[in-house]
Amino acid sequence: MKNSKLKFLTSYLLEEKFLFFTGSICTVFRVFLDVYLPTVISSIIDADLVNMENFYSFIVQKALLYLGLNVLLLVFLFFVRICFNKLSCNIAYKIQFSLIRHMQNFKMQYFDSSYAGDLVSRFTTDTNTIKELYQTLLNDLLGFVLNLAMMLTVMFYISPYLLLIVLIYLPLMYMVTKYYGEKLTAVTKTIRKHEGITSSIYNETIKSLPVIQVYGNEDLMIESFEKENKEVEKNYIKRTILNALFSWNLIDFVMIFTNAMIVLVFTILKINGLGLSVGILYILIEYNKRILRLFMNFLSQINRYKTALVSCDRIIKIFEIEEEKTTDREIDLEGNIEFKNVGFEYKENVPVLKDVNFKLDKGKSIAFVGATGSGKSTIMNLILGFYDNQKGEILLDGQNIKTLSKASYRKQMAVVLQDPYIFTGSIRDNITLKEENITESEVLDAIIKVGGKNLLQKRNDNLDYELAISGSDLSLGEKQIICFARAIVRNPKVLILDEATANIDTETEK
Repeated sequence: MKNSKLKFLTSYLLEEKFLFFTGSICTVFRVFLDVYLPTVISSIIDADLVNMENFYSFIVQKALLYLGLNVLLLVFLFFVRICFNKLSCNIAYKIQFSLIRHMQNFKMQYFDSSYAGDLVSRFTTDTNTIKELYQTLLNDLLGFVLNLAMMLTVMFYISPYLLLIVLIYLPLMYMVTKYYGEKLTAVTKTIRKHEGITSSIYNETIKSLPVIQVYGNEDLMIESFEKENKEVEKNYIKRTILNALFSWNLIDFVMIFTNAMIVLVFTILKINGLGLSVGILYILIEYNKRILRLFMNFLSQINRYKTALVSCDRIIKIFEIEEEKTTDREIDLEGNIEFKNVGFEYKENVPVLKDVNFKLDKGKSIAFVGATGSGKSTIMNLILGFYDNQKGEILLDGQNIKTLSKASYRKQMAVVLQDPYIFTGSIRDNITLKEENITESEVLDAIIKVGGKNLLQKRNDNLDYELAISGSDLSLGEKQIICFARAIVRNPKVLILDEATANIDTETEK
């Protein structure tokens, strides 16, 4: 799984090679300047300022050098942030675009068994977490490695003995980091799981609020939300305790101890005649402090890093879901439909349809009447290819539906459901679904055909009238009329109505 995460993250990173390369080069120069700056202070400490003839000139030169290097460092830091911010935004967009394209080709069974809130959480929260990984964590990790390598190299050049003091605690810091990371991963996965369920409860509550209020079930919904929210809270507390255990206090203790050891060893070396100056001691103590701060920063970033890996894992699982199988074989549909001994079941050994046979010729109509749950809507879903029949054959113009491109025949069909769906946007957008090849006259003609003249007149005959969210400013009948017009305007070869006139008046229905 680790390899799959690395492959996933690297594949998107390679698509932004220029930004990554530019940002990395700027990071190298930024780190070099950051490591070099203490040597300027060291040269001032070691200078014989008391006996120096050009004292003021020396101080001004060093001050200007120090100021100039800091300005240059800030310039490189600016470009680093620009590059990695742009890189992360591009990658986040590509991941979200790929997700929505992939999810549109899922089998309908997947959505039947998945929480909508959890899917939204993966598309938004998890993608943004990965964006943060590229935006800050990648740069921080690169800076951590470069800083550590450069400072250890300088310390080795100054004194291998003093470097040993630092190298002693590095394995300890590694083990602490590894243990902390493993514990954090488990807690973060649990948090993400329950946050997804909580999002689903939010979504369900908002959509079904009128029903909840009518039946007085507010307390039950609050109880289910509270149960999941307590799980989230409990695991957040666990994560807080972990963060507290590995806080700055541990690093401060190690820093004080190692600085004392550096001073002690420095004193012993000085007594034994080794030419180490006070300025060199300053560099060693400063580097030791920076190395420990680097580890502390890295330790604090592990929380975000592990969260990003969990998010990455959740998104990879979406991409691993098999897309709906279809062929490239297109069909110019005439409208002949035939069921031959068709059998279908949503759950194994629980048949919904059994040995269904009928033939519908082009231009003819057929009505299915039966009790609730008898399979009327299932027949519609099978014709549209949302599900695959397990037994028998479904033929379109004499050709098995499984051998045809689903996109090809779906474009030549239209469906009006009992529960109308209104998109955010205008009346025109809801009918054309923003297809530019549908003209205004065709839209008007479709609305009039389905009895929507009054609907338009109430809105000043304005097709670009912006509807409220989910069409809350429309009656159920008006929503149904818009859905009818949406179907009619495409002049479909096959028109399927699933109790589509349930919400409209008798006159309009005729």
